[in-house]
Amino acid sequence: MATAEDSAQPSHSTQGFPGVVARSSFQLRSLPIRYRWEVSRRHPYYQHWWRVAQAYYRNEPVRHPAEPLLRQSAVVLLGMIGVSGEPPDPGTEFSDLEAAQLNAAWLSGAIHPVSLRGIAGLLIAMLPKETLGHVGQRLVEAGCDDLANALPRRVQAMLELNALDLPGLNSYADEPIVSVNPAASGRQITKAISDLLKQWKNERKLEEKRDRSDKYADYLRVWDLREGWTGEKYDLSREKKLKEVAIELGIELSTVNNHYRSAFEMIVGQPYLPDLWCRVFAVVKLMDLTGENVVGRVTHHRPLISPTWRPIPESVLGCVSQKGDARTPTAAIVVPQEIDICAMVEQIRGLLGQEPDDQRLADRLNLDHKVIPAIAYLRERNGELT
Repeated sequence: MATAEDSAQPSHSTQGFPGVVARSSFQLRSLPIRYRWEVSRRHPYYQHWWRVAQAYYRNEPVRHPAEPLLRQSAVVLLGMIGVSGEPPDPGTEFSDLEAAQLNAAWLSGAIHPVSLRGIAGLLIAMLPKETLGHVGQRLVEAGCDDLANALPRRVQAMLELNALDLPGLNSYADEPIVSVNPAASGRQITKAISDLLKQWKNERKLEEKRDRSDKYADYLRVWDLREGWTGEKYDLSREKKLKEVAIELGIELSTVNNHYRSAFEMIVGQPYLPDLWCRVFAVVKLMDLTGENVVGRVTHHRPLISPTWRPIPESVLGCVSQKGDARTPTAAIVVPQEIDICAMVEQIRGLLGQEPDDQRLADRLNLDHKVIPAIAYLRERNGELT
């Protein structure tokens, strides 16, 4: 679910996940509840990782030693686009989401309460390790059974916490969180919050934006026609060019282009750029053409890029071989050193203007011939990626 306590995220790369495009801070929470779900299920990261993250939250049986790490990575990746908690199937309509799925995390918006889980998360994220250890000890003590003729464990833990003199305990979280005095007048509270809001926006370089929520349905309608959204996934065979979308909807091409860009920013959380589209959506689109699976593509023996090979022990890579439905760990396999689809896309796009023949372009980059349909697809789209 879209977390109510999402913290600031880097814009185009994340430590430990190079190349991952995270949402802008607070961007998802600025959307109405319905559209937080609509844009999340259309996001490529959600499309590819929701099932793996779901297995993490459901604690499903592990079939391979590498799966726990993969599941944790999926949870982190979804967190980078503002999604936390067990993710529903992307084919689920908003009206069909159950109350348990539409939890407080989705209900957060311009103003919202902070859950105790969120407070605990802030402590873990922001307290120095030394201080965090001492606080953790007090939490453990507070959870122990009370003793006869002694203060309750919770009271003892609170007294000990108040006596601690450690770094960070008296600091304020770098988050827009305040305690409101409900006994104060509404005018006082409104003025104080208004002043703080200006401060927070200035510190985070956030601009005041118009509420265009009445246009969101129009934005996504254009997006869905252009990108071939079926209601649960993307289908290349259903894609339409922007000119075709303009004709079908009976609106100006310039309006279609603007709506498309606005939808991109709603979904990705970053302003539209051609290179950003390729970075985020290339894997989704090209998988349909190449048959590669983004989660397990290194397990295939038919690489997209095939120059240099090296053996990788299973203990490092955690790959599996497949025979029917059975999964069997491999002692060692070989994978290409460079199998980054995004890097492949950048190489192809850089040569599209120089080499008009798809076959020769593939040969020039020493690409497997099965990539030729992907080259043709990128060539067709390249004219609109401006």
